[in-house]
Amino acid sequence: MKTIQINDEDYDFLADLINELKTQDNLGTRDPIYLVRQTVQEARPDDDKYGSDGTMYVERLSGNNNVFYDKIAMYRDLLECGYSKNQIRDDGYDEINYTNEDHIVTSALTRKGAQRFINRKQHDYKPLHVYVGSMCHNYEMIRLRNLLLNLTLE
Repeated sequence: MKTIQINDEDYDFLADLINELKTQDNLGTRDPIYLVRQTVQEARPDDDKYGSDGTMYVERLSGNNNVFYDKIAMYRDLLECGYSKNQIRDDGYDEINYTNEDHIVTSALTRKGAQRFINRKQHDYKPLHVYVGSMCHNYEMIRLRNLLLNLTLE
């Protein structure tokens, strides 16, 4: 048996973290990890086989619907998505199809930790939400979580 020495502040942090891990609702997920995600609108070509969530009109220089493009970046992105040059309008606005995609911003061991991040950093992002994922096959994280869950503090 080995001994690890830590200061009182770290001991209290570990005690609180272990308690949170043991008492939080895992929402039926084995080896949960709490993902903070934001939904962003991504351009889709007209003939995209997966369809789109809608159409938006993007003002080339000032942005619209939380999307901002400078003129060069927008043309490059639209051309890469399969739009032809004649589909890009010259009146200052372009009609593009989009789909809503979730992007992971950060992850946390506890839902409380994920919510703390949202409360602290929401102003820097589009609306954030918590998604419970699984650490399935991530043996390092599972082992670390299990070590915490099985740790006995005196």
